[in-house]
Amino acid sequence: MKCVLSLSFAVIVIFSVVLFSAEKSGNYHLQQLHQQMIFQWPPWTFPEEVRDDLVSALGNRDKIENYDIEVEIISSTRHAGLQSEKQSKRTYHVIDNGVFARQDAAIFPGTKGEYRSTSCYGCPKKEAHLFFGHYPQKKIAEERPGVFIRPAAEIASPEYNFPGKDTLDLRYMILAPSGFLPCDREEFIFFFSSLSEWYDYTHEVAELDGIKCHKITGRISMAMEDIEMECWIAPDQGYSLRKATKNIHNKERNEEKENMSFEAEVEQHQPSGVWFPKSWRYSRKLLINGEETKNEETGLVTVHALNEPIDPACFSMENMDIPAGTEVIWALESPPPAKGTLYWDGHTIVSQGDFFLKQIEPQKRKSRMALIVSVNAALIFGIVALHLYRRYRRLKPC
Repeated sequence: MKCVLSLSFAVIVIFSVVLFSAEKSGNYHLQQLHQQMIFQWPPWTFPEEVRDDLVSALGNRDKIENYDIEVEIISSTRHAGLQSEKQSKRTYHVIDNGVFARQDAAIFPGTKGEYRSTSCYGCPKKEAHLFFGHYPQKKIAEERPGVFIRPAAEIASPEYNFPGKDTLDLRYMILAPSGFLPCDREEFIFFFSSLSEWYDYTHEVAELDGIKCHKITGRISMAMEDIEMECWIAPDQGYSLRKATKNIHNKERNEEKENMSFEAEVEQHQPSGVWFPKSWRYSRKLLINGEETKNEETGLVTVHALNEPIDPACFSMENMDIPAGTEVIWALESPPPAKGTLYWDGHTIVSQGDFFLKQIEPQKRKSRMALIVSVNAALIFGIVALHLYRRYRRLKPC
């Protein structure tokens, strides 16, 4: 009996250690196995045509191997009749062969102004990660931002062959109503698996703006609230999510309600043939104690390339809007390109001494040029004055 107890205790300890290690190290495979213990993918309780829709929707985006995409988001909030200032965000992503570059710009209302950040995995070296953030309206000397270059292994996640969830993998954006931005593949799987597991649902073929869609309606009644959701998937448009709604009603507080709606426009890109979002509208209304809060968001998507050759210059520091004079913090094991304190001069990373010498040289040239111009001007003035004086002497009566 003692042996059995000891063996059971040892198994529990080992299992706990494995789970703890998985959590700490980000072991994706163990986490995925844990998720599959709860949810089946594809969700087999759905009718066959719905399963085919979901598998095809994911497969459509899985075809994207590299991309160059820009997204602009404008959001606002209205509470108790008061409208907030609109906030604008712009994110620009490029990915190719495991190298990932991202540039974000957010314009905040008030005095903060615009904030920009650049993040690149595989820049300026394959094993490196680069980050830089600053306020463009401020001078570098005032703000003193820095370019941080550190090992990519400290940032990257084994979930993808490129960085982890913080990268906002735009390949899977707007696949599920719970995953607009940020967006990831697992969110899509989790949403529809949970819909099939927990909700009473119906499925029908319906038209949306003249497009044939598969409409899934799910309802669930819990102790404190009732939830109803609708999803419209367009088979003829790459199985894209075109519309979704979600309504929540609090049973205990009858006046408390939450309504969310989402609509997207999609287009097909050649030569890849992939259907991808080009715009969306999202709104959320929350009614509590008679006061309504409304959040609205619109998004515009510009696709520069899908499964097409990417210009290597996209991953160059020269194209990352890093001002000359920005200090570079080099945290890689490999030797830095120069000794001592490092600076970005607008073209390359140099030592502090070389950077300031380059700054002094133009000033010297300007000084020399100013001296030459002054001397020449003085000579010309002297010659003209001498000429006028001689002429005056000749014309002067004796």
